[in-house]
Order: sequence, then C-alpha cells, then structure tokens
Amino acid sequence: MAKQVSIITFTGRLGNLIGYSRNGQHFLRSMPAIVRQTAATRRAAQRFGMASKKAALIRSAFSGKLNVCGDSGHINRLTSALIPSAGKDISSITGFRFNRHMGTDSLLTSAPKLSRSGILHIPPQVIPNT
Repeated sequence: MAKQVSIITFTGRLGNLIGYSRNGQHFLRSMPAIVRQTAATRRAAQRFGMASKKAALIRSAFSGKLNVCGDSGHINRLTSALIPSAGKDISSITGFRFNRHMGTDSLLTSAPKLSRSGILHIPPQVIPNT
C-alpha cells in the first residue's frame, strides 16, 4: 500500500494500479495477478451484491423523505437481513428497525406485496408524521 502525496490523486484503475481513498487519504495498490474464487464464494459475493443494492434502495427511500434516522448499525443489519434471500423475499425484513424507536411497522400501515414476476408493490398509505 503506497500513499499518494502528489497534487494530482486518483481513485480507480490505472493499468495494473488501483487508487483508493480511505479516511481522506489516497493510497495505491497493485492489482492481484490471480483471483482464486470457488463457485460458492462467487455465489456468496453475488448474493451480497444483490442484497446490498436492495438495502441501499430501501435506505434511500426512507432517509430523505421520512426523517428516519438510523443508528450506527442499521446499514449492516439491513444488508444482513436481505442476504439469505438474495434480496428476492421481502419477508426477511419484516419487523426491521432502523433504530430503537423506528421500525418498518410504524412506517408502513399496509404491507407491501411481491408479485410472482418479482415486482414489489407498495399500496398507497398514510404515513404518520415522524
């Protein structure tokens, strides 16, 4: 890991170098020559990716519009709740709580439904002032 100290710093790939930022400082590392991944590891990574995309969508839907403030662990808890179902089954987040006081049950008065084609339908509802 090399620290970038020049005026021009970068993140991303540049040839076989990868630039990244951590805690406001920029670093470089080289790309690995070989990545060994079993089929199970690849499937786990894909499930994690799908779950984390779904969790990001859920967080963005609630955060800006409803004044819901999560505690420090809500991001990991939400992603972990979605991983077993790979983000396909919404029942895994039933009863999820953003913080000690605010759960999905207090925000959604009528339950969302997942169609057979995989489309999530949230019926119109009155959302209480939070």
